[in-house]
Amino acid sequence: MCTKYDKPTQKKHNTPTARENQYIAGTAACALGSIGSPEAQEHILQQLNTPIAQPAARGLARMQNKQGIDFLLEIVQSKKTGNRARAESGLAEAGSAAEPQVEALLKSSDPATIASALRILQHIGKIENQPNWIKFLESPNPEIRKASLQLLQARTAPVGGQAAFRLLIDKSSSLSKEETELAQRIARQAAADDFAFYESQLVSNNPDAQVQAIRVIAFSQNNRAIDLLIDGLSHDSPVIREESAKSLGRLHGIGGLKNERSRVYDLISSLAETDPSPQVKKTARSLLIVLRE
Repeated sequence: MCTKYDKPTQKKHNTPTARENQYIAGTAACALGSIGSPEAQEHILQQLNTPIAQPAARGLARMQNKQGIDFLLEIVQSKKTGNRARAESGLAEAGSAAEPQVEALLKSSDPATIASALRILQHIGKIENQPNWIKFLESPNPEIRKASLQLLQARTAPVGGQAAFRLLIDKSSSLSKEETELAQRIARQAAADDFAFYESQLVSNNPDAQVQAIRVIAFSQNNRAIDLLIDGLSHDSPVIREESAKSLGRLHGIGGLKNERSRVYDLISSLAETDPSPQVKKTARSLLIVLRE
């Protein structure tokens, strides 16, 4: 959106102010990048040393012009003064022409530069490069962690899903609510293509892994999910029984129980009456209301 460039406050006068003229020129330079003709490119290049240099660079980046891309990269690295968010958007618009340089920014020692690169790669990164992004899940910097999770969500693949799953297990107590939700979403998105991994976690020695696996497979759209969750209702652990029941309730909520609703209802009814855990009984009774609908 070229119109983001510092639109001045409207005033009641007939003659445009210098700032208004600058706004108009910047918007035009950015928009010219969508035209893509040699004449447009030549005109925009002349603006790189003027007050409208950043929108001009963004217009050039749209045309995958190296000078425009380099200009925006310097803003992202704080080597030039400019609006970082708009520079990130311009580099995303440059697409594959900017990808190698943006990937190279991941080697920076500056956390803000790394976070910018991760945000840009949400739009232009190649899925096969996920191993290069996963390491940033371990960053102590929350902005980098969030950006890496958003990137993995936008470019989901099995390797990223497993990394997000491990993060949920290993760092659950230190993750923010937003990070936890992002990691869960990534694992769920990856589960359809990597169901065997999550199924294997159901027999893990780590109770947290078992619980997270139950939550993931409930949204996997795999035909085995319902049977596995039903098996969980008879698990020795009350935590697993309760989580399996909740996940079956979630499946029902998205229309995923299909022809198994009556069977699941009967099993949850049994838990509500006979389970030795008061907490499981309470959860089961609440779910019966949902399952009747």
